Amino acid sequence: MTITILDGGMGQELLARTGAEPTGLWSTQVMIDFPDAVRSVHDDYFLAGSDVATTNTYAIFHDRLDPVGKGDQFEELHHQALKIAKASRDDHGAGQVAGSLGPLGWSYDAKFAPPAAEAAPLYAEIVAIHDPHVDLFLIETMSGVDQARGALMGTDGSKLPVWLSLSVDDDNGTCLRSGEPLTEAVEMASGYDVDAILLNCSKPEAISQGLDVMKETGVRFGAYANGFTSISDSFKSSHATVNVLSKRQDLGPEAYADFAETWAEKGATIIGGCCETGPAHIAEIARRPMNIPKSIQELIGRFPLGFVATVIPGGRPAVSPKGTFLVLDDETIAFGEIRSPQTISNLSHSPEVEVNFVDVFTRKGARIRGSAVIVRRGSDEFARLQPKFADIWGDLANRINAIVKISADEVKPLSTPPYDDGVTEEEMIALYKAKFAEMYP
Repeated sequence: MTITILDGGMGQELLARTGAEPTGLWSTQVMIDFPDAVRSVHDDYFLAGSDVATTNTYAIFHDRLDPVGKGDQFEELHHQALKIAKASRDDHGAGQVAGSLGPLGWSYDAKFAPPAAEAAPLYAEIVAIHDPHVDLFLIETMSGVDQARGALMGTDGSKLPVWLSLSVDDDNGTCLRSGEPLTEAVEMASGYDVDAILLNCSKPEAISQGLDVMKETGVRFGAYANGFTSISDSFKSSHATVNVLSKRQDLGPEAYADFAETWAEKGATIIGGCCETGPAHIAEIARRPMNIPKSIQELIGRFPLGFVATVIPGGRPAVSPKGTFLVLDDETIAFGEIRSPQTISNLSHSPEVEVNFVDVFTRKGARIRGSAVIVRRGSDEFARLQPKFADIWGDLANRINAIVKISADEVKPLSTPPYDDGVTEEEMIALYKAKFAEMYP
């Protein structure tokens, strides 16, 4: 499964590296005083395996700069952050730059944010500055529905991809910090051109809860948690500083990557870190294979019938059902070819393939895209693999002419639209048990 790896936290990492005293400007003040430190953080995230550099613009707003007499530096600071992120990406030779759009008012409490109609032009001003320089926009730490709406309205003038990231309640990840259901924010976002919805800057345990909601929505989603013990009430006031927050001692790189693996299993395809995560956390995520989730491996074990989509020479599509699928490892599935010479011919011409699996009772499934390798009868590898098929299908395995291995490049969960309307899995199973009973009494 293709995972886009985000970078980790910027502001807390800068404070840790420079020893700077926290201020209401947070990472912006550190960039003013230590610009080279920002570049160093970007560089280290790319070296750790990040695919994205998030610009250090989270806190560059008029409502933060004006009270401390720095309002006239608004555009200059944005351009400085953009220049640093782009230079890091260019020197790395790969990756994307995401223009960070943080929360107006303050983090974690949407009541400080202006109404959406007032927020939209404030965000649009930043979008206009960023648009020629970034690859996408990352709206971060939106704690309320209307707060998120204002940011989305502000990106309407751009043709670039937009990722919306929401901050959920640390004690109930199914709700935003405002108390509004996460589903309300997802429904609101459906009215805008949003390419992905993420959950960020909440405890990883809460984000895991929230992803159970997200995986039922059908949208691309992701996650990047913080490493704070909690967001204290003393921080939920305008212009508080992060020195009132405490870092967890139980969330090192390995523990954090354990959470990241479970997020990938739930279907998250964008994963990174937020406050109090650093390059070591991102390196551990990048090191681990996050391919076919265990839940999808179990699905294939229960329903080994896969619908294989290939391309006929000349460009026409072809779909053929194969009932002998099995999982070879966390990255590879395979089927035995018994009487499908056209499929083998198509894959010999073009190894790119997509396979769909469906649980006929839950009406959930998976789409796996990847590259196929044909293992012919008579080869040593065929002799090694055939017993795996014989263990499941017995003598049928003797009729296999070739084994097709598919290395998964992309894995996506699938579900039927009624889940969007609140139908439960138990209700869906009961419905289709009854339907099949009618068909086959």
